[in-house]
Amino acid sequence: MATATGHKHGSSWLLDLSGQRLDDDGIEAACKREMAHRKERHRKPLTLEFQEVDASGNNIGSRGCRALVDVCLLCQDLRVVKLSHNAICDQSAPALCELIRRSPALEQLHLSFNRLTGDGAAKLVAAAQEPARRSAGAGGPRLPFWLRLEQNCVELPRALLQAPADGGDEQSVAASVCEAEDPSKCGPRGCCRQALVHLPYVMRQRNAEEVL
Repeated sequence: MATATGHKHGSSWLLDLSGQRLDDDGIEAACKREMAHRKERHRKPLTLEFQEVDASGNNIGSRGCRALVDVCLLCQDLRVVKLSHNAICDQSAPALCELIRRSPALEQLHLSFNRLTGDGAAKLVAAAQEPARRSAGAGGPRLPFWLRLEQNCVELPRALLQAPADGGDEQSVAASVCEAEDPSKCGPRGCCRQALVHLPYVMRQRNAEEVL
C-alpha cells in the first residue's frame, strides 16, 4: 500500500509512490486511498501539506498522470514533483501544464526518461514562462523553474532553448531559457543569466525505438 513518508517540523511533507511498478490503475488507486485517508482524518475541505510528490520509477501513462496532478493541485505548498522513469507522453501535456500554471510555489518538475516529443515538451516550456510565473516570490526573486526533460523523444531539443517567452521576441530568449550547462553557476536555486526556466541535459534525447 502506498503511503506518505517523511516528516518535517512534525508534519508529513513527502508523498512517496516511487519505484513500486505502478501502472495507471495502481497509481489511481493509490491516489484515491491517500485522499480518502486525508478526508477521514481531517473532516474538512481537503488540502494537503505535501511539498514533494515522488512517483518516479513506475509505469504511469496519461490516466495515471492526470490522477497524480489532481492530488498535486490539492497541495498548498508544493515545491517538487518527480515523474521520471515512467511512460508519460504528449497526451499528458495538458494536465502537466495545468499543474505548472496552478502551482505558484512549484520549483521543480522532473520528467526525464519518459516518452514526450518536441510538441509536448514545448508546451511545458511555454507554460513555465507564462507571466504568472515570472513575478517575484514572497522572499525575493523567483527561482528559475527546474524542468528535467532529458532522455525523452524530443526530435529537436535545441528548439526548446530558442522559444521566447510569451509576449517576448527572439532577443528575450537568452533571459528566458537556460540549459544550465555550468553547475557551478546554474542550478535549482539560481541562474547566472536570471533565466525563467532551466532545461538541464535537455540535449540528451532518445529516439522512439529506444523507448518501446
